[in-house]
Amino acid sequence: MSSRYTCPDCAGAIEKVVDGDLVQYRCRVGHLYSPLSALNTHHEREENTLWSAVVVLEEGADLAEELAKLENGELGEQLSKVCEAKRSLARRVRDVAREFADTIPIRK
Repeated sequence: MSSRYTCPDCAGAIEKVVDGDLVQYRCRVGHLYSPLSALNTHHEREENTLWSAVVVLEEGADLAEELAKLENGELGEQLSKVCEAKRSLARRVRDVAREFADTIPIRK
């Protein structure tokens, strides 16, 4: 039975497999999860994605800052603003990631 979810390990399509009282989720490549393990693994993927966003934003800010130092006038000012905007967003995402990291996955 198809579902609207994706595999937390490979992001492929995942299907809900029901066999009597047993419910599992399985993706095309064979990753298999109980409902609870699917939720917890998805939680890890969410957290990793947030931290990846922080890294990409900080790298973008560093690059904009480096380019701003090479440019004069209006372009340099625009790049400086881009740098600050990316740093600000990275700080906000970092705060969200830290808050998210403090949430505890469900254990059975």
